[in-house]
Amino acid sequence: MAYEQAKVYRTNGGDKLVVASGGALSVVANSTNYIWTSKGGSDTVGDGSFTSPYATVTKALAAVTATRTTILVMPGTYAEAAALVWPTISGVKLIGLGSMWQTTISAAGTSQVIGVAPGVQTESWEMWLENIYIDHGTAGQDGLLLDNTGMDWKLNCYLRNVGGDADSASDKMLTTVHGDADNAIRVYWSGDGGGGVEGCVEFVGGNDGDRLHVDGVELNGGLATSDTAVALDIRLRNCVVLHEGISGGNAAQTLAIVNCFSQTGGTYAVADAGDVAGSQTASTVPDFST
Repeated sequence: MAYEQAKVYRTNGGDKLVVASGGALSVVANSTNYIWTSKGGSDTVGDGSFTSPYATVTKALAAVTATRTTILVMPGTYAEAAALVWPTISGVKLIGLGSMWQTTISAAGTSQVIGVAPGVQTESWEMWLENIYIDHGTAGQDGLLLDNTGMDWKLNCYLRNVGGDADSASDKMLTTVHGDADNAIRVYWSGDGGGGVEGCVEFVGGNDGDRLHVDGVELNGGLATSDTAVALDIRLRNCVVLHEGISGGNAAQTLAIVNCFSQTGGTYAVADAGDVAGSQTASTVPDFST
């Protein structure tokens, strides 16, 4: 479903904003549980409210508390001064408003645009990133880094309509550091189509519970997994994948390709086993090549 522009409605109690996101309507402007960011905001005098938003995503992430975990970013291009450091609090959501990918985030001169390293946790940990375009167009820069070092619990990452622009194929849109081999990293990524992920998606497996489930995303930069002998569960459904762009892997890792297409330049074909250049144990459903 395409994203709708946020609309403001006047009520006797003040302005209320109705935000359309993922098909669900939420009245949120009067709530103190949300943190607002706008190109017209201010990190100096703003308080993160709808009427006095912050100007940068950096400031909004720093304002997260246990009761204020959802950041709503108005459309625009946000060139952050340094890499975004995701809060260690579980359940934080960063949501771009407006039509799909009207919200772009970049960070100059850093190894990644967004760094996620929750550290020590006492229960399974979650994060959400939605309707955001990550511009990691600086040479040697990755988009989103997930690091579970020292967590002692599962890391769950939910991505929806997240795309990215890379400087080169070696710059990864998503990459993982599996510092805690006793617990899983799980990525659930869904998209509405209409755009792609230019950088490679790299998943370093380290636990038999690891998952990478992708639905409706164009993986124009390919997919690579480590050669770790763990039961990494990879599922691509309704995706576009780079022809022969799935690499790395180990026979212990399973890869299901369901109703996907492969891409070679501007040419598309039904994805099949020939698109897997790695060592994963792969299956295609349906397999139109036979």
